[in-house]
Order: sequence, then structure tokens, then C-alpha cells
Amino acid sequence: MEQLRLDFVTTKQLNELRVRCTLEDQIRQAQKDCPSIAELKEGMEKDLLPDFRTDDRGTIWLKGRLCVPLDEGIRESILTEAYCTKYSIHPGSTKMYQDLKKLFWWKRMKRDIAAFVAQCDTCNRIKAEKQRLAGLLKPSDIPMWKWEKITMGFIVGLPRTPKGNDSIWVIIDRLTKSAHFIPVKTIYRTPKLAELYVQHILRLHGAPLSIISDREFSYNNSYQASIEMSPFQALYGHQCRTPLMWEEAGERQFFGLAMFEEAAENVAKVRENLRIAQSCQKSYADKRRRELAFEAGEFVYLKVSPLRGTKRFHMRGKLAPRYVGPYRIKKKIRDLAYELELPEHLSRVHPVFHVSQLRKCLRLPDTQISPEAVDLQDNLEYLEYPVQILDQAEKGTRRTRIPVCKVLWSNHSER
Repeated sequence: MEQLRLDFVTTKQLNELRVRCTLEDQIRQAQKDCPSIAELKEGMEKDLLPDFRTDDRGTIWLKGRLCVPLDEGIRESILTEAYCTKYSIHPGSTKMYQDLKKLFWWKRMKRDIAAFVAQCDTCNRIKAEKQRLAGLLKPSDIPMWKWEKITMGFIVGLPRTPKGNDSIWVIIDRLTKSAHFIPVKTIYRTPKLAELYVQHILRLHGAPLSIISDREFSYNNSYQASIEMSPFQALYGHQCRTPLMWEEAGERQFFGLAMFEEAAENVAKVRENLRIAQSCQKSYADKRRRELAFEAGEFVYLKVSPLRGTKRFHMRGKLAPRYVGPYRIKKKIRDLAYELELPEHLSRVHPVFHVSQLRKCLRLPDTQISPEAVDLQDNLEYLEYPVQILDQAEKGTRRTRIPVCKVLWSNHSER
């Protein structure tokens, strides 16, 4: 080094970066112009508020908690930082209040936190409702006469018969509870079902007073709790003749006015028993339900569900969005049914939904979950797929190392 005539300069420059929170300065400045804080200062000067104090900088505190003035911007910043950031992970109103009350104070703070959480778009779409099922039970109207109103359904997945039938079409009279069980095939379409309906139902019950014995008496001759008699007795006025009820059925003949009086009296009794049964059923069902109503013009979220068989690592179902929207209510169909203004991508979906499928939107979000983006099916189910691997790591056990990765799924943000 001496031969090269080089000099060593032992100088060093250090750069220091300090991070400082300016929230307290913003609150202190806002306290000067807030009327509610001015009232607190007057009370403190009169020794009426011993729990409040002022520090050297002029900031007002309540038992170590910073008094936040009536400033929507500051309060919105505090609530957003405590709820919507990556390290706060949307804790809910109760946990959020327990965390914030240690640091801040303002009037009706708990109510403001609950309102802020209720308006969170992410929580409304992802989190499940921890409330009773929406919509009180509304029993169907009781028919005025036999076979005036019916219900029907299909029992499928049965063993195939020699004739190729693999399903049963069940048609039930809502008044007398008498039923027809028609063997059908799953490949039958509407024209064939209409032909069977004419053959098995319309042919028999076109005239109210037609008396034709039903071969499925094993069901129709059983006691029904809702009408307090068997369907056969409600339909024909007497029990079906069986080896156990041979003498009880007897031979009864009615002619003229007596036949009509007997039938009318029997129908009136059945309708009264149905009314009592429906009232009892409604009282029990409404204990687990809650009343929910909307008005035309309001915005609601629409409930959807992921397709079965698409879960991965037993996590997809919990992380999948439960609601899409929000959408505007076009009109009210009934007390429990509403028609929504769906976008063109959902034109194949019927726009009328039960109130239990809807969740009220308290504030319109900046962005909406598009049904086109989630590939919504006709039955309001959707399919998800992995988009990108965000991070990789290894978790070790005593004997092996397990590689894991963080995956970004479609319809989800990186949060």
C-alpha cells in the first residue's frame, strides 16, 4: 500500500429511517375544532369529568384511551385499519370492539363498529349468517274440495322393473291426503307425463263425486295425523274394506241429498283438522325462523353454493364465496318471494327467489362479484379452479418434509 501511495479514509455514512404514526397528530388537530370535544373541555374545567385528562400536547385522553373527535375521515381510517387490513383479517364486531376500546374512545363507539362490520362487502359475501333461517313459515291454502289441489313428486333411483320402470310418480290430494303411485321411467318427458296424468288422475277425479276404489290402500287406509283420519275415509266417507276392518267398513248407502250432506260434512271436518295441524306446525317452525322483508328498489346479495366434488384439501367449501351481487329488487311477488334484476349473464336463471336466499346489502360496494366471473350455473352453483401459486414453503415433521403452497383460486382475492 505504501508503494502505491494509497491513503485509507475511514469515513462512514449511516442512514436512519424512522417510522412514526401521525394518527395522534391528526386526532389532536381535529379535537381543536370538534364541538363535542369542546363540551368535554368545559366539563373538565369544572371538575365534572375526573376520568378525562389532557397531556402536555393538549390531547384529551380517557383512562389511557385517545378521545376521537366527530370526524368521519379519522373514524373511517381507524375502523378500516382495524378490520380490512391483511393483519386484522375481519375479526367481527365483538373482537374488533374489544381491541379498539383499549386504545380509542368516542360516543356510541360500539354501535358504529357494528354498523361498519355489517356493511363489509367481503364478510357479506364470504361469511355464513349466524342467524335463524329467514322467512316465517307460510302454510299452503287449504283446498275447498277433494282433488281440487294436488302435490306431486318423483321417487328416483329405484331398481329397474321388467317393464323398464325405475321411478315412482307420487300424486297426492292436499285435502284428503289420498295418493296415486304411478310407475314411470326417468327418460319420460312432459308429453308422456301428461298422458299418464290424464289416464290415472283426470279420468278418476274429473267429477268430484266419482267413487272408484284405489288399489294403493296400504297408504291411503293409514291414519293421517293432519286430518285425523285415513285418506280413504276422507275421500269416500268410510274406511276401505280390509280383513282387519271388514265389519267396520260395512255397507253404507247414501242417495240424493244425504250423500251431498255427508260429503260436505266430511270435507268441513277435514279442513278444520288441517287448519289446526297447520297452525301447530307454523308455531313450532317459526321458533327457528326470523321474519325478513324487503322493498322494491333495495339491494340484496344472492346466495350461491359451490359444485360438489370441487373441494380441495377440505378447505374450498369454507373459503368459497356464499353470495354474489348485490342486485336490485325489481318487485315483491309475495311475502316470501322477490324478483331480482339479474344481469344478462344470468338470463337463464329464474329471477324469483325465496327470502331465505337473500341477504340485505347495507352499502353498495365499489366492486361487485360478477356472476360471469364465477361461472354461475342454472342451479346457482359455480365451479372454481386454481389461478396462481402465490407462495411455497415446507413444513417438517420428525421424519419427513411436507411441501405446501399458497394458491390463488378463482373468485378470490390475494387476501
